[in-house]
Amino acid sequence: MRNTIGFLMVFATCLVLVAFSGCQKEQSSSPTVKAEEKAVLSESSTPVSTTRKPVKPPQEQLHAEADKADDQVPPNAEIKSPPPADTELPPRNGRVEFVNVVHDFGQVGPDSLNSCAYEFKNVGDGILTIKETRATCGCTIPQLAKRDYNPGETGKVEVKFTAPKAAGTTSKHLYVFTDDVNNPKVELELKAEVVLQVEIRPDNLSLSVIDANVGALPVTIRSKDGRQFSIKEIIGSTGAVTFAFDPNAKAVSYTLMPRINLAQLRERNEGNIIFKIDHPKCDQISLRYAAAPLYEASPQSIILRGIQPGKPNTREVFITSNYNENFEIAGIKSKTGFSRVQRKDKTDKRYRLEVVITPPEKDDKRMFFTDTLTIEFVDGNSMDILIRGFFSREVKPRS
Repeated sequence: MRNTIGFLMVFATCLVLVAFSGCQKEQSSSPTVKAEEKAVLSESSTPVSTTRKPVKPPQEQLHAEADKADDQVPPNAEIKSPPPADTELPPRNGRVEFVNVVHDFGQVGPDSLNSCAYEFKNVGDGILTIKETRATCGCTIPQLAKRDYNPGETGKVEVKFTAPKAAGTTSKHLYVFTDDVNNPKVELELKAEVVLQVEIRPDNLSLSVIDANVGALPVTIRSKDGRQFSIKEIIGSTGAVTFAFDPNAKAVSYTLMPRINLAQLRERNEGNIIFKIDHPKCDQISLRYAAAPLYEASPQSIILRGIQPGKPNTREVFITSNYNENFEIAGIKSKTGFSRVQRKDKTDKRYRLEVVITPPEKDDKRMFFTDTLTIEFVDGNSMDILIRGFFSREVKPRS
């Protein structure tokens, strides 16, 4: 017990000595620090202010810096203004200008191939683009070497034109589409007169379906330039009009007599006849014929608009003879049953028919209906009257 107490007293004495020693060291270091602070203050030429300077707002600071920069500019220095802000320049556009928009070939042969060119220039200050060239028919073919043209550059639209076979004047139109804002669509025109070196007289026959001799005039085919030729073939739309000829013969002129088949002429009362020849400037020539039919209807067809399903419509039809002959109607038939003749009157070689047309019911797919009224005559001939009816848009199909 005594030993323990003695140990504690010794330990406490050591702690007191250590604490006293630390205080002595702290007091000895304080004068040194103060001396160093005095030396630093003595070396500074400007007294240190303990008050804080006010901070200028950003806008005032910018003005102050600008004023300071102005003070540093020499009095005779050249002052340059800042570059102007970017402005939008006017667009640079191409402009198309054609030398001529019309070309006249003059006289050309039938079915001949002819060429021409339409010259143009870009008179604008930008690139000109030809977007498209378009012809109105297959006989005229425009061609273009390229699409884009620089300012001042020239170009041309080349055209190949196949003349028609028939004699007479003709004109065709072409269109050039560009990016020229003032002239986006340019219309070009070509003209020509087709001249045949072989002529036919007459070029039209007016025939009769009741008399083969009426209108059957001799037909003369003649070379205008004095060159001999042969008739190689004669093509008719029907056998109503035919000619006898020798394909081995060669001459400057031929005179042919038409032969009329009345039965065929009644079936097809008009048409064209093509004479194939071997003339170097003309390979064919044509003759037209026509004959009035035995009977004629007025109107030749009936058209109804805005009709209602099941609501009858009445129309008049007159049947007359084109040759002032007496005739009789044997019967009248409707193809679909939508039409019927409720009255038939004959006066002075003419019939008056009162036709009643009853439209059928309308469905989703049917916007109109048709019917054919066939009129049969006692002499065995017949004629058809076409009937067409269009439903009103307000009519709804029956559910």
